[in-house]
Formats: sequence, structure tokens, C-alpha cells
Amino acid sequence: MAFLLLLLAAPPAWQRLSLVAWGNHYECGVAGFLAILAASRPGRRAALAAGLLSALALWVGFSAAYAVAAIPAWLLLSGRVRDLPFFLAGLATVALPWLGQWAATGHGPFGTIYEPGEAVPSLARVPHKAATLLAPRQLAGLFGLPDRPWGWGLGLAAVAAGAALALRPGRRAPLARAAALALAAWTAIYLLVRFQLDAPPWPHVPDAGGLRYAAPIYPLLFAVLAAGFARGWRRGPGSAAALLAVA
Repeated sequence: MAFLLLLLAAPPAWQRLSLVAWGNHYECGVAGFLAILAASRPGRRAALAAGLLSALALWVGFSAAYAVAAIPAWLLLSGRVRDLPFFLAGLATVALPWLGQWAATGHGPFGTIYEPGEAVPSLARVPHKAATLLAPRQLAGLFGLPDRPWGWGLGLAAVAAGAALALRPGRRAPLARAAALALAAWTAIYLLVRFQLDAPPWPHVPDAGGLRYAAPIYPLLFAVLAAGFARGWRRGPGSAAALLAVA
């Protein structure tokens, strides 16, 4: 219920992005989240479903690469090594539409999208990308807040709350742990590639196109916060209400 509430009362940036659906980042972000949701369930069928959903997400857009990195790590950390081949088998189905694309057009999935070296990871990008990711204008754009000092503070508080809840969401919250791992995977990939979020100067409304690469982080963050809300509810309605206010 808390997840649905956060989804309905989402930050303005996520709402605009969902309406515009710039390119395919929103769609593959949603499919990637469904893959994380499937992977958080036990069993080989769930792992296979996670692989198939990851293949769909990767076919729709490469913004879903975070799921491809996070789900195998989640399976290994959860002691589900035997489920990993089922995930990989489902993921391998993405090769079928890629082969069809190559047979029909003579182009692979990368050649018509990226400029030379554009998607090649580089550690040299990390300092600049880390600094700009937490810059006031970036957080103002991501959370739909005015570009002012309190906007930076609230944005950073939301990130810190999500990180804190990810550390101890409780044993009954595997989705929160899987989502937290996916957030870490998204951040790592974002810091290494050239693509970058942007937000126009105040007082202009952030454009959804400039935030498209962040499409996957919203449902992941909602899942982590919702798990923290449930944990707080078990401790008492007051704790849950305070957490929801932070969210």
C-alpha cells in the first residue's frame, strides 16, 4: 500500500517522465523493476521470469542494464547459485530480436545508437559524475523541487533515507534489498558512462528529456522506502508516519 501511495504521489519529475515516456527509458525502467521484483521471489521459475523480463527491458532500452548487473549479484548474495542459469537462459532470449534486427537491416543493436566511444565505461568520469549527481540542480530536477538550498537538502535527505532503509529493511523485505542493490548498480553504471542527467536553471521546470536516464531509480527508491514504512509500522504508527513524511 505504501508503494502504491508513493507511486501515485510521485515526484513531479517522475510524473512528467511517465507522461512523456521520452524515447524508451521509462518503459525499460518499468520492465527492469518488474525483473527485480521477480528476482526477489524464491525459486527457479522466478529466476527464469526475471531473465525474460530483463531481456524485454534490454530490448526496449539499454537503460535497463542495471537490472542485468544487479540480478546475478542478488542471486549470488542470496545463495541461489543454482537459479542463476535459469536467469541467464531467460536473458539470452534478447539475442533473438537482435539477430532479427541484424538480418533485416544489417545493423547490430549498438551501431545505430551510440557514437564511437560514447558508451565505453571510464573511471575518469567518476569524479565529475559523482559531483554533478548530488549537485543542487540535479537533485532539484530529480525530485521536482525548486532549485534552492532547502531543495538540495530535501533531495539529499531522500537519498540518505533510502540508503539507510536499504541497509536494514528486515528479513521479510527481500524486494527492498534487491531494489537497493539495483540502485547501487544503476549508480555505478551512471558514474562510468558518458550519459548525464541535466536540469535547466531556476525557475524553469525540469524537462523530462533531460532526466530520462534516471527513469529506473524512481520505482526502486519507492520499493525501498515502502519497505522502511512497513518496518516502521510494525514498530508503531508514529514511526511509520514520520518515515512517510520523509519519503
